Amino acid sequence: MRLLVAVASLLILFGEEASCDQSVAQTVFAPCQKLDSVWQPGDSIRLCAIRVQFLADDITGTSGNGLMEDASLFPDSLVIDPLPHDRDYFMDHLRFLQSYYGTVSNGAIAFSELDVYPQESHSAYQLNNPMWHYNFNTDTELLNRRLTELFALSCSAAAADVVFSNYDAIVVFHAGVGKDFNLGYDTTPFDLPSAYVSERDLRTYNSSPLPLPPGVHRGLLLPESENQKEALDFGIELSLNGILVKLFGNWLGLPDLFDTQTGRTGIGRWGMMDQGSGNVLALVPAFPDAWSRVYMGWEHPLVVVPSNLGDTVKVGRFSAASESKIIKIPVTPREYYLAENRDADADSLGYVDLFDRNQKRLRVFSNDSLAKLDGEFGIAVSASHYDFGIPGSGILLWHIDEDVIEAGLETNSVNTNSEHRGVDLVEADGSQDIGQEFGFASAGSGTELGIQDDAWYDKNLSHEYANGSTSVVFSDRTYPSARLYDGAYTFLEFRNFSKVDSVMSFVLRSVNTEAGFPVALPAPAEWAISDLDGDDINEIYFATNDSLYMADSSGSLTRIGAIPHGVRPVKKGSDLDFDGDGRSDLLLEGTQLVMVRKPTDFYALSFSAPLDIQYASDYPCTTTSGHPRILRIQQTGATGTVVNQFATLYEVNLDSIVPLSTREVVHQRVVSPIPYNLESFPFNRFVTVATGQARCFSVGETDIEELWTIESGSIEPSAVVVRQADASGVFQPNDTWIYLRGYGYVNVSDTTDRRLGPDFMEPGIDWDGDGIPDGGGIFGADTVPRENAPRISTEFQWPIDLDANGSPDLLGFDKTQMAFNVSAPQIVYTRIVAAKHDGGSFPNLPLAVSGISADVPFDWKPDPYLNFVSEVSCNDSFYYSVCRIPILASNASRFPYRDDNGIINVGPLRPQVHERSDWLYCWPNPTSDI
Repeated sequence: MRLLVAVASLLILFGEEASCDQSVAQTVFAPCQKLDSVWQPGDSIRLCAIRVQFLADDITGTSGNGLMEDASLFPDSLVIDPLPHDRDYFMDHLRFLQSYYGTVSNGAIAFSELDVYPQESHSAYQLNNPMWHYNFNTDTELLNRRLTELFALSCSAAAADVVFSNYDAIVVFHAGVGKDFNLGYDTTPFDLPSAYVSERDLRTYNSSPLPLPPGVHRGLLLPESENQKEALDFGIELSLNGILVKLFGNWLGLPDLFDTQTGRTGIGRWGMMDQGSGNVLALVPAFPDAWSRVYMGWEHPLVVVPSNLGDTVKVGRFSAASESKIIKIPVTPREYYLAENRDADADSLGYVDLFDRNQKRLRVFSNDSLAKLDGEFGIAVSASHYDFGIPGSGILLWHIDEDVIEAGLETNSVNTNSEHRGVDLVEADGSQDIGQEFGFASAGSGTELGIQDDAWYDKNLSHEYANGSTSVVFSDRTYPSARLYDGAYTFLEFRNFSKVDSVMSFVLRSVNTEAGFPVALPAPAEWAISDLDGDDINEIYFATNDSLYMADSSGSLTRIGAIPHGVRPVKKGSDLDFDGDGRSDLLLEGTQLVMVRKPTDFYALSFSAPLDIQYASDYPCTTTSGHPRILRIQQTGATGTVVNQFATLYEVNLDSIVPLSTREVVHQRVVSPIPYNLESFPFNRFVTVATGQARCFSVGETDIEELWTIESGSIEPSAVVVRQADASGVFQPNDTWIYLRGYGYVNVSDTTDRRLGPDFMEPGIDWDGDGIPDGGGIFGADTVPRENAPRISTEFQWPIDLDANGSPDLLGFDKTQMAFNVSAPQIVYTRIVAAKHDGGSFPNLPLAVSGISADVPFDWKPDPYLNFVSEVSCNDSFYYSVCRIPILASNASRFPYRDDNGIINVGPLRPQVHERSDWLYCWPNPTSDI
């Protein structure tokens, strides 16, 4: 466990014309164990600072003599943070803190009180130890203990004057210079590093003999100055502002964005919670990065769900009043991109102005030279442009992984893995330089903290050179790549970046989204595919709240009418023609049964009286003569308990849904949650399976007929239906079997034909193409299973001929996550994965998606693609997109190895042969006499 200690090193490169990029204050920080809770926007902060000094000493291992305002330590020529270091000096630094956070937080962080103790101008509380007592420069554990002790003793020394319970934040300023900047050699090794002291640190490390005063819970520990003698010898002056602002960010709850294990930078000088805190001689800390501002609630990003046609997205600088400042592009609920428009020199002036309490100005130029414009300058209390010291200007793209961030917040390790950072800058130049260590003469030297070409803008020559292109594009196939950390494809394209300006733009496109999508709905929706207008092209119907919407194949969204609250589309057999007009009808189930005849005749609905919907589901079926019916299965208790299950048959008319008959299909048994239909929807026969019993029923014109019952104590409440095609590839009723787990196979047309276990194994998929499910199934045990059959580890998977080559492949949904920004949290899947028949992989997969439910992929248009529906909740709307699975096959039809209702289909029976030309045998060949 380590305190959050700020330790910095100064990297100086010399040249004839030093520039801001050539003279860099590089800060390297050591980690703490844990941050405290985030300070809520709008809650004003009451802050007090106390000044302390040490027992005087004359050792050379510390800067100064341990007393505040040591005139021998600070020369009269100082421009940055000069003497006197009196009460007003520290008040001015607190005023800078107030100005900085008031600006970058859009007023969300405000201070109602700023006090400095003792209240006398030149005074400090006296401690009983010399400075070196608090840093023996030996080990981290002792340093943590002594720094916490110093903070506690300082508060105790001020307890007679300060009622700490009247304040939220405490800053302890101690005499001397901080051990926060280093030139590579250290003549004062016992100086004290600055630190954020958390509540846990005080509980863990405080060994002070005095109890903490009431109201002391956490705070900052800083020096009176950062002007080290080693830096002054090189003519470099440094301000206290940078360390103060950065550590107060920790106090507010912001995690560090450098590698807190090694001290290496994570986002360079592009953000305040890393090297950006030391920008412009630590006088002008950079803005916090886009993620930090959103995390703290200071900015609310505009979420853009990309379309297929491309959308022009505008993003304004902080000073641009009319445009969004941060754009969020969701990929999955937890992994996404943020875009912001940053500018190192908003007015192209080449300088930044600092203002003291009397509004006198100090001008700092891009080469870090200083100019007093109005005579003597005091202490900077504000700046004209806080981003002046960042490496460049343009759009910054941030790759955010909330899972990594969430895991790292506890230990302040958000960016410790340079290969998988929680907050990662997508460097447009195509090279991941930030955080690397390059030699002085190497090609990457000078890029470690960020450069201009990390930003995105028109004619970024470094990007064009890296990609061999004449345009700036960010996609799955560029350098850098838009693919996610696990290699999943996003199919996003960012292109047409504008020139650097106060408002910039780019075109964002989702390549695999169907044209016209996404569509925005006012509430979460359930959907189904149907062709109600009879044009042989599917539409998609969304039921949300009390309305039904239709989106056609062009993405045109229409509200077609009101529906009862609490109904949802029946996805099973949604192409049934109930009213006999030759076109499909759409059924909605739930509190009522609803039939939608066609989108242009929505008012011709059929309603029933409200039905009891507890543990009920509706299934489209047909009678033996082909008339459409609805079968409702209801049960009296929860699945997995002893229940009674009933089936009710309904006739659907133009103006009503008429109950015909009800039959008990399971009596006081542990029952499966669904009936097993023996044909694809709509079915005529179904089987209920309960512990110890299986029963088969047929749908009649007006009633439900029992066909057979099998009783056996070995029957488990689970089954698989297998249909075997005849020699011509046609599925006949007498070719249907049901596998009862624990029992075996039963021919549903002739129950005397049974194939019982263990000789007949549970069915699989016909991966080897011999017409028999691997495992043997109804044809006997297959003892030579395919060792190279495709495998994907997903909860939901479908064998389907993805590339239409006559062999089954495997498609699945993977990686469950909570849907982001949804008021009613739901589990969605964020990856589409697949494997070829021979075990190989398909190109363009895995595919990252914003969120899909466990719905089987479907045909959308008369093209070779399969589709799915993705959903995103943002901007007070719910966005739904029909997207393609990016496997382009021929126009050959895909063989349905498994129906969406779980039936396994196998092709015509062929001789079962296991021949492998690449098998090797020891001599003599055991399969012959030779």
